[in-house]
Amino acid sequence: MWLNVPATPAPEAHHRELRIAQVPQGGQVFIWSIRQWMVSRRNLRCVGCDLQPTYSRFNCKPAIMHLDEFMRRLVEAPIRALELRHPQFPTLAHDERIMLRVLQAACATREQAAARRAAEQLVCVGAGELCDCARRYGQAIKPAGLRLSSYRQLRLAWSAPP
Repeated sequence: MWLNVPATPAPEAHHRELRIAQVPQGGQVFIWSIRQWMVSRRNLRCVGCDLQPTYSRFNCKPAIMHLDEFMRRLVEAPIRALELRHPQFPTLAHDERIMLRVLQAACATREQAAARRAAEQLVCVGAGELCDCARRYGQAIKPAGLRLSSYRQLRLAWSAPP
């Protein structure tokens, strides 16, 4: 299958792991959704049916269509096997962080080039279309008040006085 969990450590092994709780609510919904999309597809279940309760709760059901389009474009021409974790896993995989970056940058006013650069790390063709799907998804969840920016992972590092 096109998405897998590699036996070797992911490229993130040298990075500090980002916990789902550190991601804004819109990002949390997105990460859970892409993971659930993968599980639903692997189990030959209706993706929309599995995602609908969550998106109904936020009153943004049209976002499901854009998420599905994003994921379908992603799996059409992945640059390599992409890692997505189980929906309940507490930290993001390296590829999930890139997908979140694509979404955040695609929805930002002046970061379209950054979105495209991030998308090019995931697909060998169609990075622009992947960014367009991400932007439409972001627009669909915005009325629900689901934020995509403002990581809460930053911390102040103090150096000891001499």
